Amino acid sequence: MKQLTRKGHSTRDRILNETLTLLQEQWYDGVSLREVAKRCEIKLGNLQYYFATREALFYALVERQADQDNETIAQLLERAESAEAALDLIIRDLFSRWRRHDGAIYIVLQLLRGSADQFADLYRMVYERHYQSLEPLIDQLNPGLSPAERSFKAKLITSLIDGATMQIVDGPQRNTFLERIVEEATRLALLTDVK
Repeated sequence: MKQLTRKGHSTRDRILNETLTLLQEQWYDGVSLREVAKRCEIKLGNLQYYFATREALFYALVERQADQDNETIAQLLERAESAEAALDLIIRDLFSRWRRHDGAIYIVLQLLRGSADQFADLYRMVYERHYQSLEPLIDQLNPGLSPAERSFKAKLITSLIDGATMQIVDGPQRNTFLERIVEEATRLALLTDVK
């Protein structure tokens, strides 16, 4: 990445924010560099200084969202009273954000990973980092697990959250469903052996 000034970082963030907003409003096909530049009130050439292609723009957006998710997990781990409380907070936070606009970028990542090696690599990297951010929590909940079993549980819990965000429909049963997701994720983390 280019060395950016404070103003450059601010412009880059504004571009990414507008891209995410545009993605929410018009989905993947509605996001073009020209439209993002227009919304940011900058020239297309200036936008291309930061992101030469639409793919580069989406790549940076996915990286930023994943970093924010992992930072949130770390913060919630620090402030929670217990490992179980941390898992509860993490699931609720991720579920809430992934149900809103933040999750849209991961759907785009799913779509793009089949079209370009760089996105397939990014997909693996994003999920590996996510699993690694959950593993210390699982170790606190269940310290006798092997590293392989801890990793497997992180993947299962992530799958549970991912699937829940895609399947739940807003309505009166949403909260009940979320409570069950938290219970099942905690149960998975506490199991001694998953077969």
